[in-house]
Amino acid sequence: MRKHLKKIEGRTLLSLIVIWLFICPPLSAGSETDLPEKPATIPFSENLLQALAASKRSGKPLVIAFRAAWCPFCREMKKTVLKDPDIVKLAREFEWVAIDIDRDVSLAHSYEVTAVPQFQIFDKDGHLRAKLIGKYEPSAFHDHLSTVLGQIKSAKVALDQTPTVIESGERTGIISSADYYRAKAICFSHVGYGPLDLPSQSPLQALRLGMSPRTPSTLGRGQWEGRLRATWVNIWASEEPDYFFDYEQLQTNLGLAYGFTDTVQFEVGFETRSRFGGAMDGFIQGFHDLFNIDQNGRDEVPKGDFTFDIAPSDDNPGVNLTNSDKGIYATSLLFTLQHNVTCGTDKWPAFAYAFTLRTELESDDLEGGSPLDLGVWLSASRRYGHFYLYGTFGYTLFGREDFHGIELRDDQLSGLFAVEWRFNPRASLLIQYLLTEGVADDLEDLSSSSNEITLGAKWEVGRGTVLEFGLIENVITLGNSPDFGIHFGITTRF
Repeated sequence: MRKHLKKIEGRTLLSLIVIWLFICPPLSAGSETDLPEKPATIPFSENLLQALAASKRSGKPLVIAFRAAWCPFCREMKKTVLKDPDIVKLAREFEWVAIDIDRDVSLAHSYEVTAVPQFQIFDKDGHLRAKLIGKYEPSAFHDHLSTVLGQIKSAKVALDQTPTVIESGERTGIISSADYYRAKAICFSHVGYGPLDLPSQSPLQALRLGMSPRTPSTLGRGQWEGRLRATWVNIWASEEPDYFFDYEQLQTNLGLAYGFTDTVQFEVGFETRSRFGGAMDGFIQGFHDLFNIDQNGRDEVPKGDFTFDIAPSDDNPGVNLTNSDKGIYATSLLFTLQHNVTCGTDKWPAFAYAFTLRTELESDDLEGGSPLDLGVWLSASRRYGHFYLYGTFGYTLFGREDFHGIELRDDQLSGLFAVEWRFNPRASLLIQYLLTEGVADDLEDLSSSSNEITLGAKWEVGRGTVLEFGLIENVITLGNSPDFGIHFGITTRF
């Protein structure tokens, strides 16, 4: 155990270094005395309620600046236009507040923001007078602000008059739905619907299933999310005389998550795992015949059979499960705490880390050690147009020590890479690759890492509800992977 603790400490230290390098900007050389004097800037508030109160007290109009770190035009205006001396001087006639739409997209929707940068100007009584949408040159932005300020001061704008809207061609549109799944979402710019919630389904993972990889989330403060997942796979693996598997397994998971803040969420889950005979056998054999795929001996055994046989050797006692071992064989509770550190910028991805504690309620197979498992996840995601890329690194420390006498490894590394194509504002297609270390030693090919590719889709079917579907087929990845399977899930936010 001490050896494994040292390994964990080393990996943890490396992870912390990577996180520090990832989120900390580089420091420039030179002493503080070498730095030039900072130019005057606009004093932005970050609290809308306080800014509204300040506007009412001072009698100055309020400018709400909606922007996002990933928006290139927002960045250009922040670096140049909003630091222009004439703009800074004129800005004293207004109260200013900046809203990061990634962290408060529900507020952006309530103010009907469809593109950034956007500046909405209100009089001291909170009436909208003008919208300036897009990037402007300093002179144009100065003129627009001056015009609106003059109209407000001279009371030339009637309260029932439609606000002035001035649009620039250089702006970034928001891909989101105001009344659907991501209405209150955070980090929506670099996080789509996300990968399929799917742990490894390789044959030896049946001994002790790993946990689902975590990725950056869009769950906002005060928001609840409920979900149901079911994964049904057919296992066929034969390497005589070492092992022979012919069975199916079903994993179901119920989860409920809550956003404590815009960066921290907590989730509790309940999962069950069961195994049974091959109900898919006929369909799979027909599929193989249709596409002229080798049956690999599948057509030589009875359909619907249940076989789980690992031959004994010098290093393990062997396992032979019978019909009496069918049915639910494990149930667990899971608790996850996730911190969405950053929503990303135009150059850097969104980043999150999470801790998952799983406690075993019942298991017919696992013995020894502790019923507790601990998983640690580091993840990132980034958007490129209508494509989202996800990457996750995971480390799991398991409590149980053996499966029917076969000694199990007490830790496991895993990695996930996924690409989501959001071809429609309410639908995505996915392809994901999951690499997982083996769970036992000295079991030939079954001790090797599993390589699993899954094709999937997500569809926002209604207000706050998303369906997901996945297809698992080892024609793409041969070896230590499930033969065929389907994954289904439904998620709703409220």
